[in-house]
Amino acid sequence: MKPWRWTFLLLLLLSACSQQVQRQTQRRGGSVTGLRPGPWASIDQVPVPELSEFEPRLPERIVFPNGVTLLLLQDSSRPIIELELRMRTGSWNDPRDLTGMSEMVAEVIRSGGSESWPGDRLDEELGALGADVSFTAKRDSTEASFECLASDFDHVLSIFQTLVQSPTFPEDKVELVRGQLLAALTARNNRAGEAASRESMRAYYGVGDPRVRRQEAHTIENIGVVDLKNFHATQYGSRRALLTLFGDFEKEKSVATLEKVFGNWPGQTAQAAKLPIVAPLAEKSQVFLAHKKGGNQTEIRLLHHGVRRSHPDYPALHLGSWILGVGGFGNRMMTRIRRELGLAYGAGAAWTGSFEQQGLFQSWCATKNETTALAIREMVLVMNAFLEEGVPSREFEEARSRLLNAGVFDVDTPAEVLSRTADLEFYGYPWNFYEQVSSSIRSLSPEETIAACRRHLNPQNISVFVLGDSSAFDSDLSEFGSVTPWALEVSKEEPSVEAESNETAQAQKLVRHLLASHGGVEAWLETTAIWCRIQAPELGPFEVWLQYPSRSRLTNPEGENHFVETFVDGSGWTIQSGKPTEIWDSSKITTHENLLSKKLPFVLMRLARSEYKLRSPREELLILSFEGTEISMIVGKDGLCEKLFLEDGSYRFEDYGLVGSLMLPKRSIWTPKDQPEVKFQLEWITNPEILPLWFEQPGE
Repeated sequence: MKPWRWTFLLLLLLSACSQQVQRQTQRRGGSVTGLRPGPWASIDQVPVPELSEFEPRLPERIVFPNGVTLLLLQDSSRPIIELELRMRTGSWNDPRDLTGMSEMVAEVIRSGGSESWPGDRLDEELGALGADVSFTAKRDSTEASFECLASDFDHVLSIFQTLVQSPTFPEDKVELVRGQLLAALTARNNRAGEAASRESMRAYYGVGDPRVRRQEAHTIENIGVVDLKNFHATQYGSRRALLTLFGDFEKEKSVATLEKVFGNWPGQTAQAAKLPIVAPLAEKSQVFLAHKKGGNQTEIRLLHHGVRRSHPDYPALHLGSWILGVGGFGNRMMTRIRRELGLAYGAGAAWTGSFEQQGLFQSWCATKNETTALAIREMVLVMNAFLEEGVPSREFEEARSRLLNAGVFDVDTPAEVLSRTADLEFYGYPWNFYEQVSSSIRSLSPEETIAACRRHLNPQNISVFVLGDSSAFDSDLSEFGSVTPWALEVSKEEPSVEAESNETAQAQKLVRHLLASHGGVEAWLETTAIWCRIQAPELGPFEVWLQYPSRSRLTNPEGENHFVETFVDGSGWTIQSGKPTEIWDSSKITTHENLLSKKLPFVLMRLARSEYKLRSPREELLILSFEGTEISMIVGKDGLCEKLFLEDGSYRFEDYGLVGSLMLPKRSIWTPKDQPEVKFQLEWITNPEILPLWFEQPGE
């Protein structure tokens, strides 16, 4: 057929369609949308149909007998099933000198497989099924998931169960993952923006804070197969675990299968990590300068403490973020820094509320080295103008509209609805939390919004982090606060090993493993006091304060005959029912000093400060000498202290868990010579408040 005939037929078809639409429109007496037909004099006269309120379909919630929660949402649009397991363990649970442990465990589980499904065979099977299994360690959680055809669900679930509950950690896969992590470290500063975001957080919180610790070559090298197995055995479990099931499944059958697999799964034996929640509060502005020679661009980060999402001011701060620095070209930071001044391709600012952590206010941009100070100055001016001058009604309404309209895209698919609901469930928020926030945002006035922002942002107390070539800066950065140099990488030399004897060399190696497993040398150097609550079946509870180097305070807060025993600077006394009853004699003081020196926290504090003479006559035995006393301990393959020997008995320690940055036992068993053992439950707090008056000796 000739080309002109094709054109003629196409025009004829379009004409017929147009006539059909016109006839339908005439029958309805309106436009194709069912609205009054035009023309209209202006766009404001165009009628807009009223939309019905959107209510996303929510998942169903089921709780298994062991506390595991299951959220399930059916979707038969594809013959696919997706399952995700969230566990309450992540990089914040890593001991300091073993940072990278959680990521390494997750990676080796996936690559190494289980006894019934070794890694290479696992890859072949999943490839043949077109299925995918992944393990990912995040900061406060680890996510294990799989996706497969609905017909393969039972088979893939059985594989998944062996990986979650009984991985093998083969040596070759451990070394493969170790090499990958070490290689990643060498490239972590290649992207200046990512490096600036990471290091600005470390500068703000302090490098010792578990929330901002980063992997180093020596922490990766410290991790052994035994460490990985111990971390999995103690940190993977059902406590606060969350399952989500999405896709084309049969509800009753799938629930029964999942309950059979996970309903009797035991909880973690390790204590839940006790982390700081509050963000640091700066009393004045400060500048951290990371000099990068030869770079042609400067990365700028401004930080200030913020709020959790549960804070009453969170909706106002969220809206304030969209006015000040979020949502594209309509916000003030982008308008001033990019559109008006041309200082950066992008700029922004926001209160980044966290579910559990306090969160931060952050502002950011990247500019030429030659306009670094100018960019910082203008960013601060934008903040000040926002807080001092407020916001006009039109700008306020436009920002509110952008924010509320953008929220639609968070729930535009069933999978997104399930994922967002799972976040709320995991962190203990109500499922209608975002609807509550949106409702609050709709009711806010400009004055209320600015007032909340003023309560939570003071530009005079901002932490400024700058990464760039300081030799090309336009001016000195001291105008923004005192300047502290910041190194992107800090070289860490391995401790020297004295060659006095094989026993000494072995002891030093054992001490390094011991301290790394208990939280790291730096963590114990920063620890100067410990509080412990001790509970036994027929004894206590007692509360003990231990303060380095040799102070202690013991009390029985719930006892009928309340007493306090205090030891300080070679003297001690007892107070009973508020009255001094005994000033200790030299014999009791000597006994107490000897006992105090062998408390596990004091031993670890002194080991971190290199106060002991060391020897190790066999692989797991460590003998420490200090001021005429000798302490013996058994160090397990995981590097944790298993036993501590005294003259009249021994302590055995079990069920270790992170307390702040330290790994401490939650149970000890005292076995005196020729007497029955006594079991103690332990609860710890690191660096508790110590009142000076506690150690003031009472008058005669």
